[in-house]
Amino acid sequence: MDLLSSVVASLAWPLAIVAVAWMFKDPITTLMDKIRKASFGGVSVEISGKLDDAEKIVQEEAPEQSAASDANNDERKEALQYPPDYVVINEWRSIEIMLRKIAQSRGMTGRAQSRMTIRDLMKMDLIKPTTVALMDDLAAIRNRVAHGEAEVSQADALRFLDLASIVKADLSKHLSPFENE
Repeated sequence: MDLLSSVVASLAWPLAIVAVAWMFKDPITTLMDKIRKASFGGVSVEISGKLDDAEKIVQEEAPEQSAASDANNDERKEALQYPPDYVVINEWRSIEIMLRKIAQSRGMTGRAQSRMTIRDLMKMDLIKPTTVALMDDLAAIRNRVAHGEAEVSQADALRFLDLASIVKADLSKHLSPFENE
């Protein structure tokens, strides 16, 4: 009798967990579909959710823009030759360069932080609030990648590239043809 009660006691919690998982299998499955990577030992943040948020901003602003504004094929092919984290960091760097050029052309010198420059350019009605929101999401992703808090898949790097191309297209409207190079 002691053996039976011992077996039942040792199986109670594992069976309870299995029963709960079975009861909530649909929500758990939905959640698992959204998770692309899990780590236990170190801290790891996945960026795909933030990319989803950024893509929603683009779709709400101009649905046709999200489909038509994919980075050109040559740019995408070139990006595939580099590590995904390099693509993310390099694309954000090109956005920062454009921001600096716009700020300098408007007499805004000495701005060290792109976040402050972005806000100032928005106040001047040079950047739309939706573009600012998109840049905020892209900057957050870039920061996670740059600080080793997230791993980037090749697909996510291409998504980042496409979103960065939308931002750069919007910013290029405020640069002269010579500054755009």
